[in-house]
Parts: sequence; C-alpha cells; structure tokens
Amino acid sequence: FFKQKTAYEIRNCDWSSDVCSSDLFPNFTPIDVRGVGRAFSMLGRQVDFIVADLDRCLGQATFATAQSADLLLCVMRLDFVSLRRTKLLLDFLTNGNIAPSKIRIVANRCGLSGEIPIDQVEDALRMKVESRIPEESKLVLRSINNGEPAILTAASSKFSRKIVELAEV
Repeated sequence: FFKQKTAYEIRNCDWSSDVCSSDLFPNFTPIDVRGVGRAFSMLGRQVDFIVADLDRCLGQATFATAQSADLLLCVMRLDFVSLRRTKLLLDFLTNGNIAPSKIRIVANRCGLSGEIPIDQVEDALRMKVESRIPEESKLVLRSINNGEPAILTAASSKFSRKIVELAEV
C-alpha cells in the first residue's frame, strides 16, 4: 500500500515515507547459502519433490538452490526479453559448473503471434526446448481466479495435458 506524498515531500525529494522505506519492512539477515543446502537436504528426506521458484535474482542463494537441485526447469516465453534473461541465467549456472544436463528449457505460452521461432531460441541458447506449454490464458486465468487447478477442471485441454507431461519429467 502506498502513502500519498505531500507536495513538500516531492519538492524536497523526501522519500522516507515511500513503500520501500526500511520502517515498513523488518530487517532481514542475508541468506546463509550453506543453510539453503541443509534445508533442501532435510526437506528431501521428507518429500519426494521440492519446487523452488528462482525468480530473476542471480545471487548466492539462487546458485545454492540450483546446486541442490536434481533438475532445473527454466521456464521462458518466446520473446526477446525472456530469451535474454534465460541466456543470462544459463550462463550464470553453467559458469558456476552446474551441469547443462540438469537443465531443461520449457517454453511457456506458445502460440502467440510474433513469438520467436523455437529453432531460433534453441540456436541462441544452444539448448533444446524440451517442452512447450500452449497459450490458453482464459483457462489459466479462470483457474487462478477460482483457485481450481486447470488440470482438474479442464483435464483434456492442451494446456493441462502439457502440464501433466511436464510433471512426468
């Protein structure tokens, strides 16, 4: 939630009341990367699968998470910005000695007009796109908004079949 700035705050560049000010958030200690490995190790003894969303932060915690993984699914869209970010992530991982054999490329929202062709994406990444999730935004948005997984409410849809296929990797 944002507090409306006064003319004084704007004129004097007083951003202390801004949403990102430290008084609105607790002070977090940096993540102990050794703790990430220990957490995954402990969780791995209790569950069959651990899913971690690495977002776009390429730091020590991301790297520690990637090192702990048996398989990394790198989900991207077929546009230039996503291709560039995916290439940066792959370079970050492989430069850190993460085996490319642990990484699978997944193209999301396939079928949109103007998308980069798969063969060009594969050439740019020097990796094969292993899975293609079709664009079905109406189904996905309805699923999100209703809190009902699409694979249950529309099991025969292309989207659902591809998600099930991906889960079997």
